[in-house]
Amino acid sequence: MLPYGTADRFEPGPGTMNGENKNINDHGYDLADVITGRPHNFRVGDRRFSIYPVTLGKVLILRPYMEAVGTEALAGSYPYASALMLVKEKKELCATILAIHTVRNRREDLLSLSEVQWRTDFFAKKMADEDLASLLVAILSNDRTSQIIKYLGLDNEQERLSDVMRVKKKNKNSLSFGGKSILGDFICPLKEMGFSIDEILYECGYSFLRLILMDRQTTVYLSDEELQALGGSAGALIDGDDADADRQLEAFFASRGVNVK
Repeated sequence: MLPYGTADRFEPGPGTMNGENKNINDHGYDLADVITGRPHNFRVGDRRFSIYPVTLGKVLILRPYMEAVGTEALAGSYPYASALMLVKEKKELCATILAIHTVRNRREDLLSLSEVQWRTDFFAKKMADEDLASLLVAILSNDRTSQIIKYLGLDNEQERLSDVMRVKKKNKNSLSFGGKSILGDFICPLKEMGFSIDEILYECGYSFLRLILMDRQTTVYLSDEELQALGGSAGALIDGDDADADRQLEAFFASRGVNVK
């Protein structure tokens, strides 16, 4: 969740709460933000701006600015101090990063150089260094995708699927090609799922699309030999002579995140 600023005030979001379940609730709110694409609002004087979810297009457009500013310094122990130093040295570049984050997630807006330049000039002129540094830290530390992945257990699901696929590769004469870049391992699967190029690049949040790819249902067909290669625990729990063995076996792997037919 984005925090409050000082002169540049963030409007409140739902994730500021206390209690024993704070972390769980925060992850739930983070997930809701990713799914709904809810922007975070702030004000500069009497003007209101919104920070929209980062899309793949924004990631690619931001990359040269991030490299020029050297935002890796913000990963240290004192991110605000590092950000303030960056702003004092490269204020226009920092203002450009903020400007791109505040452009609506549409192709025509993101590719409008005049719109980005207007926002850059406005932020560089109207915002104090301290306020711009606070916003820079906020937007660059707001990615909660890794935490959401752990919260949903998707990392464990990926490990289980990897185990199954290793068994499949050992028992099949198959070769895989492609998938060597973001085109093959990210854009192509989303296109196959029905997303348009504009949705993938400009409209849907990058975190949202990553989570969709990780959480899509996958069914893997396994032979008896492949099932045995996954480990003896299944055989120990299920009687192969039982008339209901197939259902038991399917339930066993379903409990471990794998659909078997």
